[in-house]
Amino acid sequence: IPGDLKNLLQGLEEMKNDGYAMEHFSIADNIQQLEEERQEALNKLHMLEIADVQARVKEINASIDDIYDALETEVKSRAYVLKMIQTIKQRITATKERLDELFAETEYVQRSYHVTEEELRHHQHLAKQLKDLTQRLSAIDTIVEQKKQSYTSIHEMLVDFSKEYDELEKNIEAAEKKLADLRHDELKAKETLKQLKGKLLRAKRDVQKSNIPGLPDSVLKQMMQAEKALQDASETLTQVPLDMKAVTSKAEEAVAHVESVVEKTKETIEKAETAELIIQYGNRYRSYSEEINELLNEAEQAFRSFYYDEAIDIAQSAIEPFEPNVMEKIKQFV
Repeated sequence: IPGDLKNLLQGLEEMKNDGYAMEHFSIADNIQQLEEERQEALNKLHMLEIADVQARVKEINASIDDIYDALETEVKSRAYVLKMIQTIKQRITATKERLDELFAETEYVQRSYHVTEEELRHHQHLAKQLKDLTQRLSAIDTIVEQKKQSYTSIHEMLVDFSKEYDELEKNIEAAEKKLADLRHDELKAKETLKQLKGKLLRAKRDVQKSNIPGLPDSVLKQMMQAEKALQDASETLTQVPLDMKAVTSKAEEAVAHVESVVEKTKETIEKAETAELIIQYGNRYRSYSEEINELLNEAEQAFRSFYYDEAIDIAQSAIEPFEPNVMEKIKQFV
């Protein structure tokens, strides 16, 4: 124990000479107290109080180990602090350049795109965060230079500081991505509208190829609504600056209208073909009675007027008395 205490005092003196602020630890006082406890234990040993002495020696050794650990931690903390401060200074320089680029890119993007006030305020907040962190690092640097605190405590400060700085860099990255996404969303919207126009054009061609009499008014109205939705969405892409929220909203409306009318057109063509087939199939029963002949004539009239559901129902009612499963036969050919 005397040797350990002596080594501790020597180590403490060497660390002071190396620039460590050891007064923050009160280690010299602790060593003095341990020496007094050692002397007290030695007196008890002379009095043969063996059990009490053994327990006290164990406690003294544990305290010595704690002091060694504290000194080792301080040495490691100094290396970490000096290295980390330089690293953070370099990061701050890089982040300042990154923020300058963000503001320049935002100014450029605003010429063509609508950047929300909320996003602009967020950019200003990022700049303030960087300024605050820069000032805090300067304060920590002063603490190190003036040896106002131990390296161990400064180490803890820098760990917390680094966490906040990492969060700032994540926020800057998110802001950069948001600007990039504006352009990405514009191109995506243009491609979506291009595909929708193609779908609508193919639907019209399918109607022409099918040779059906025509489309019901309700489907024609849907077709016009889809074309109007596409036109509105295209116009939002020509506005300066672009309002991507409006572009996205209009593009979604166009998708809904076009998908709906394309599906409806497909269903209408299928129903028209079904109506034509069942009427043609029913012609074999025209001579059975005048009533059947009139029903098939009504079905034809409904077919020519684009009322395909009605045509199917009328023709089916004329034929089913003779062939109850006529629709199953017809569906095989559609």
